[in-house]
Amino acid sequence: MRFQKAVREEKPFFRPFKVPFPYQSIKDIFRLREEGVTNAKRKISFEGMELKVPGVNPYEKVELRMIPVEGTELAEIRFWTKTIWWEHKK
Repeated sequence: MRFQKAVREEKPFFRPFKVPFPYQSIKDIFRLREEGVTNAKRKISFEGMELKVPGVNPYEKVELRMIPVEGTELAEIRFWTKTIWWEHKK
């Protein structure tokens, strides 16, 4: 009854969903996450693969944000550092 009254009075409990800064999309929020450090060649090893991370310094801490691609065995991987990120397909 309270919910229906709030809707009638245009005071719903639900608020619009906003992606908070520094996130770019909901993919940055609802994802799997791993952390690692790049090697001297600016690459990071993950699950037996070596992935190149352009624009970072050697031995820089990187966060991998992984979003499974529905219906496939692939994942979209976004690399985050302190201030910038890159997209990379697995």
